[in-house]
Amino acid sequence: AAAASVYGEGAAPLLAAAGRAIDAALVGSVALPSDGQIIEYDAGKRRKPHEEVRQVVTLGGERGDEKRPGRLPWPRGIVFYEEGFGPKAKDAPPREEGSPAAPGCLVRPVRADIRALAAEWEASEAGVAVALTMELEAAGFRGDRGSVWVMERFGEMLESESTRAAARGALSAMSVLAADGCTMVGVAAVERDEHERLAERAGAAGGWRQVPSLAPLFGEHGLIVQALPCEELPEAQELDAAGAGPDDVRVPYVFTAKQMRLSEAQVEAVHAAVGEADDWADEDGFEDNLR
Repeated sequence: AAAASVYGEGAAPLLAAAGRAIDAALVGSVALPSDGQIIEYDAGKRRKPHEEVRQVVTLGGERGDEKRPGRLPWPRGIVFYEEGFGPKAKDAPPREEGSPAAPGCLVRPVRADIRALAAEWEASEAGVAVALTMELEAAGFRGDRGSVWVMERFGEMLESESTRAAARGALSAMSVLAADGCTMVGVAAVERDEHERLAERAGAAGGWRQVPSLAPLFGEHGLIVQALPCEELPEAQELDAAGAGPDDVRVPYVFTAKQMRLSEAQVEAVHAAVGEADDWADEDGFEDNLR
């Protein structure tokens, strides 16, 4: 019902295609690189080597009952941080058990429910961000290691006044916790007028594009974003999913957003590399440039 109110009644096949595309992107992102290694930030050269992504953060819930930790062919060693375990209402107890996981993988419940925090507890963006950051760290999330984040319901959350703070707060938490170069994937809602302008500019070739309405929101959180209309996904062709209907006000886009800042953990690694905080002064704004 929430998806229909945001995208229109005919969006279900497109959203199903988006879910399949996100599945493929997530499994591909954690495939072992040939020289796979855990990321350790090189403060001297200010770069990070090709890292082994072993942390998957799931935010805002999924479509369907069977969750990704147990449904997809994950390699061994993946740790899932599954948000949604705080109280969903002020008089409701929190959910205790995480989703089943693939063999050799682990689900760590995150004791925060960002949609409930925004809708039921009336938390601000900053409040959601602080709660999510604290609970992810309490669950064991490492900001000096590679991660991929997924927020499949981002568009619905952002378009709803009651959960807008949850969507924005999740971006704030990622900007603090995710290591430089880590990504988020999800589905966003693009107004039809903007979609038609972008489609005209892209021409028959189509493809990934910059979306002006999304860029400022992600940019203020240190993320660079690109997006693709769900109707252009190969998975949409496989499902024979038609494009957005003429009466649909918004069009679903799959997006990928890349972290362009250092995480707090990486900044701390820089501090350790150059000396104790009291031994140097940030006269030239060096520290500010890291975040």
